[in-house]
Amino acid sequence: MAPPLARVRVSDAAAAPAEATPLAALDADVVPAPLHFVRSHHPTPALDPAAFQLVVGGAVGRPRAWTLAALQERASPVTRHVLLECAGHRRTELEPVPDGLPWGLGAVSHARWTGIPLVHLLDDAGLADDVCEIVFEGADRGPFDGVPGIVGEHPFARSLPLADARGDGVLLAWAMNDAPLRPEHGGPLRLVVPGWYGMASVKWLVGIEAATIPFEGVFQALDYHLIAPGGDAPGTPITRMRVSSLLTSPEAGAVLPAGAVEVRGIAWGGDDGVAAVDVRSDDGPWRAALLEVGESADAPTRFRAAVELPVGEHELQVRATDGAGNRQPERPTPNVRGYVVDAVQRLRVSARAAPSG
Repeated sequence: MAPPLARVRVSDAAAAPAEATPLAALDADVVPAPLHFVRSHHPTPALDPAAFQLVVGGAVGRPRAWTLAALQERASPVTRHVLLECAGHRRTELEPVPDGLPWGLGAVSHARWTGIPLVHLLDDAGLADDVCEIVFEGADRGPFDGVPGIVGEHPFARSLPLADARGDGVLLAWAMNDAPLRPEHGGPLRLVVPGWYGMASVKWLVGIEAATIPFEGVFQALDYHLIAPGGDAPGTPITRMRVSSLLTSPEAGAVLPAGAVEVRGIAWGGDDGVAAVDVRSDDGPWRAALLEVGESADAPTRFRAAVELPVGEHELQVRATDGAGNRQPERPTPNVRGYVVDAVQRLRVSARAAPSG
């Protein structure tokens, strides 16, 4: 019997919990909640679901505080299979490694999220005509380097352009894989924004505000931007996930029998979904993998392919292409903060001859 899968703890700092998903877990229909990656900027707040309230306000005609029970009664719940990826995933592949949480592989997971579409609450609130963004505030708060804040603390808050916030896929989720949302994943209520990097899916959601001017909170205006080496801050805001892929089997360092070897993995992100995945060994020709497309463009696309490995050391490579023709680059693009590493994945394995006799 194979040993149980375990997440890798990326940071021991209490203020920045981070645990990676074991790659083998990505092969499952959904990643179990205990194995789904965790990334938070501040400690997990203690929220009582029975006393919980979500305050909707700002430039609205009908402000309201919603209890969890009232939200669950507002409309029939919907469930969506959505993959989330941290914007700092694979940061350690850059040279030199930028400052920031030292993510390797595994800051990506997929689950079934249950809740109601955000657009229902926006319609109930009666947005003013000049609303341009919707701001989402979590209950977690703490320091932000170089910015004092109120009593030295800042809530984790992000905004979405109004058109994106009104998208049908954006959920106010209270359940994950048919179970109440666990505290480390944002319970009792979180935002789930399909197609965007994970920072947009604000956890421990306690406030929604309709804004008539762009939001300037620190995690919006100062963090999560791409800045080229030598470039000026704040840089280009990070929004939607680029097309990407990972091998889930074999694992790095595996010793395999020489000959035909099956490789498996998942692909996600990009424009118009994943259109193709190619694999190769060493510098051989790229070969198309067989795809198992997810239930929507927001769910992972699984792939498998066979590669021929003669005796020796080998590098397996995988790349994905989206529906708009965007393809993963051969090498990661350097940036000051180490975000959005979407290059071809490279994995070393060994092939050994079968024992004689």
